[in-house]
Amino acid sequence: MHFCLTKTRSDTLPAILCKTFNQFLALSNLHPSTLDYHIWNSLHQLHVDPVTDPLPHMATLPHKSRERASRNVLRTTISTLWRMELLNQCPLNLSHTNSRRTSYIHIARYDLQRSDLFKPAQYLLTHLNQMPLLRLRTQGTSYIPSHLHLTDDHTYTPYDERYCPSCLPIKIVGNELHTLLRCSHSSPLSHPATLGLPRDLRRYDLCSWFSHTPHDQTALLLGSQ
Repeated sequence: MHFCLTKTRSDTLPAILCKTFNQFLALSNLHPSTLDYHIWNSLHQLHVDPVTDPLPHMATLPHKSRERASRNVLRTTISTLWRMELLNQCPLNLSHTNSRRTSYIHIARYDLQRSDLFKPAQYLLTHLNQMPLLRLRTQGTSYIPSHLHLTDDHTYTPYDERYCPSCLPIKIVGNELHTLLRCSHSSPLSHPATLGLPRDLRRYDLCSWFSHTPHDQTALLLGSQ
């Protein structure tokens, strides 16, 4: 919107009003509930100079082309900041998952390397098993113990206390890795997939299944690539 009002359609009435009311306003003088505050706050967070044209080499192109190019640049910038924020909070070198966010990052580790995180991940673009994978990856199932944050009496259970009921009295967090690969009761259900993956990896000359860490294997089973 800011690009549209200040660069490609600067002669329109909304653009003139935007320039008139905001050129001398500091962010601290704007009320947080206003649209102007959110526009300028976003520009500040993304390190975008509102005066400088971000696409000077496209000055002669049609307005729509410049707006699309500006949108793509912003998407890449936001994706980079989003990725850095996630990985700074939950580094991938952690050997265990102790929170819902850490579990998500371990599963989506390869998908997070995409330059544009606004585009759907590859597993969402297939016509098979979209919803089951989406529920698993967003931790919205009723059969993975670590996804059950409430007990039957609606009491919150901390992540590191969501034990696998099949392995009790041994207290093991029933996360995706344990449920799919290690639990003696539930892991056999994933054997058909784990038997087919080594063959597919060899077909495309990729690293063998057994050379991957358990976290990598879990991510592959859940559609991350």
